[in-house]
Amino acid sequence: MENMLAILAALVVAALMIWPLWTGIYDPEEKGRRAFTCAIATSVWTWWYLAHIDGMTWAATTLVILALALFVRPARVLLPLGAWLVSWRYRTSKKSATYFVERVIGLRPIGSRDYRADVTVYKDGETKLSFDCGVAGVTTETVTRVCEEALGAMRCVTVTVTPESPGRWTIRYYRDLPEDPLDDVHELAHLKPWNGTMVRYGVTGDGSPATLSFAQTSGIVVGGVPGAGKSAGAIDLVAPLLASDRARVFVFDGKGGADWEWAREAAASFYQDDGDIGAVADRLEKLDTEMRRDLRGHPWGTDPDFWHGGPSSEHPFHLVVIDECQTYFDATGLDKDGKAAVARCVRAVTDLVKKGRSAGWCCLLLTQKPTSEALPTAIRDNAAMRLAFRVTTAEAAKAVLGTIPDGDPSPTEIPASRRGGAVVQGEDGHTQAVRFYYMSPETAQQELARLKPTEPKPAPNPYVRWASMSTLEQVEQDLMQ
Repeated sequence: MENMLAILAALVVAALMIWPLWTGIYDPEEKGRRAFTCAIATSVWTWWYLAHIDGMTWAATTLVILALALFVRPARVLLPLGAWLVSWRYRTSKKSATYFVERVIGLRPIGSRDYRADVTVYKDGETKLSFDCGVAGVTTETVTRVCEEALGAMRCVTVTVTPESPGRWTIRYYRDLPEDPLDDVHELAHLKPWNGTMVRYGVTGDGSPATLSFAQTSGIVVGGVPGAGKSAGAIDLVAPLLASDRARVFVFDGKGGADWEWAREAAASFYQDDGDIGAVADRLEKLDTEMRRDLRGHPWGTDPDFWHGGPSSEHPFHLVVIDECQTYFDATGLDKDGKAAVARCVRAVTDLVKKGRSAGWCCLLLTQKPTSEALPTAIRDNAAMRLAFRVTTAEAAKAVLGTIPDGDPSPTEIPASRRGGAVVQGEDGHTQAVRFYYMSPETAQQELARLKPTEPKPAPNPYVRWASMSTLEQVEQDLMQ
């Protein structure tokens, strides 16, 4: 009779436990397996207690339960109410990542508890959650949708989901609409010379500094519609190198305007004529020859990789800047000689981009026409760094950045009012929104004159052109300046 009562009591306990568990109060995604495990374990222990009512058995059983709870962690879920008790503090603590992932947001992948999460709650109401789902195939769109559905539960007005790596995201919930660092214009009044590796050129979407490393980089492609801020942004990238004795910068202004006048005095070579493509081809081939000589002889030391020792005043880094590169790469509408000159330009720059990395050479190519005709794929695909200012079509964005992962920032989303706004592609293939600092050309020229005073160069005589020397001699003279 006592055993029958014990069994009946155990069944009642099991029923009372299974009902709230099955209806989703505890865990709606694994309610079946976990509910029955917890219910059966609790029922067995209840029957044992009721069937053995003598004091010694109760005491011994209690000691066994305590021993299991203290020393055998995996067995805790088999104790009376074990699954509840083990997870209770994680599911109720508002400082626990498990609390946010499972109870508030509902972000845990179905059927899996292998995720990793870390949460930080700030005083201003922002909640930052680092989440690694541990399951392949989960997309940023899915995570974003789930996080947006939980805005009410989080008592927040907006959420941002930033992909960090495949299967890993940084999620930020905000009680109030945060200020966008990309909406502010950061104007610079002083120039800091290049440190030999990277330049700081702007801010990212979370307010952290945006930097670009020239180390181990042989090609940088910059695209964007006219007026998006390419030329102004180039000041942030090039001016620090012009102010440093660790770099030599060669400027080819394919626009033929005054956008690069600020760099004329500090550049190792400056060419502004957009009409004589043959002369540009001569100069680029001369630079390609110099790069090959450095590649074969590595004059900086015995190590064949220039960047293992880094740039110095004796052995500087070489940067070839070609603004509006489509002027020299696009053969559309040219005659036979013009097409031949364009082919020479493409060959020289392709060689510089493909082979210049270990020799300490890099090409910075800017264009408002990022098509395969204006920017050959052999050059673009070998460029390790790509930046896109505002563009109007998805095709133009793809031409500069390649395939943009779903959910990542796109240059087509940059508002026209945000001059200097851009999207940069990282080494992992994901894109990041940035905004370039602004330094006026006049300020850049004054800072270069202050940091790197040079002897004034004589202005070219527009009436006497190539009269007293050959093209090759003119190139050599420009390179020596």
